[in-house]
Amino acid sequence: MPAPTILRIGAFTTVLQSLVAFAAAFWLIYRDLQTLGEDSPSLESSAPAADWIGTGTAVFIFFVFGTTLVGGLSLLRGRHWGRGPIVLLEFLLVFVAFYMFSGGAILAGVITAISVVLVLVGMFHRSSVEWFATSYGQRRTAPGA
Repeated sequence: MPAPTILRIGAFTTVLQSLVAFAAAFWLIYRDLQTLGEDSPSLESSAPAADWIGTGTAVFIFFVFGTTLVGGLSLLRGRHWGRGPIVLLEFLLVFVAFYMFSGGAILAGVITAISVVLVLVGMFHRSSVEWFATSYGQRRTAPGA
């Protein structure tokens, strides 16, 4: 039984979110390399590691959004793994959208909030939940399970 369309839309939106996050991560690395050794007006630190804060943040982004990228691609391929990490990240992105609104980045906040709603509706829609439950039941009743 193929994944429901609404679930596939949510999974595709997750993949798009991950690709945007990867672009931001690459930008952070590029910025660190361009400003290596220069004083940053947004950072007060004399530690040598301060030159690599953007790169460290990028590594974190690759781990977090890499997991959800794999989860989204898994769901798009009809596999049943990926909903857990995707939902966890979406709940975090709700707060990110709130802080975007608070910080004056209204358009970014709206786009983030809309993408979160698309993903969460896709993951928790009745047809999606039934699809996950059906596959769970098949695995539970399989010989040797």
